[in-house]
Amino acid sequence: MDSNIFILDSSAFYAGFYRSLHCKFYTTTSILQEIKHLLKSSITLDLLISSGALVIQDPTKESIDKIMYIANLLGDIKKLSQADISIVSLAYQLNRILVSDDYSVLNVSNFLKIKTISLGNDGIVTLRKWRNFCKTCRKQYAPTIKECEICGNATKRNYKKFHASF
Repeated sequence: MDSNIFILDSSAFYAGFYRSLHCKFYTTTSILQEIKHLLKSSITLDLLISSGALVIQDPTKESIDKIMYIANLLGDIKKLSQADISIVSLAYQLNRILVSDDYSVLNVSNFLKIKTISLGNDGIVTLRKWRNFCKTCRKQYAPTIKECEICGNATKRNYKKFHASF
């Protein structure tokens, strides 16, 4: 794997990671939409795009479907935006290092053995499988269920460490 090619999440742009020399970067249209205010004020980004050092590429439907399936399995699906899913999908599809500080993005990526770099925090130390539960009757639910079907109380979110080898 070429270690000078990186997939950039919006947090990588905010941290200025795109200013690294002698690297090639990829991102998605959805991420560009999240950082469009940076594009207005950054000549550097315009130059990177026009020179081909920053490539805008959207993932395939197959990659997106795989990421959605894994995010659902791990319970991260409700924490991931369309842009998050697109960037993890692209990193998975291209088999490149993903640069992000989003814990849900990193959790799904690490489960899939996508190499990651976290800039502003320690990154993921253990994988987590999220689930919802009723605080009153303790019934467990899928992460997307927001109300207990037995007593009607709002569910709470917690996690269990997920043991998978990296």
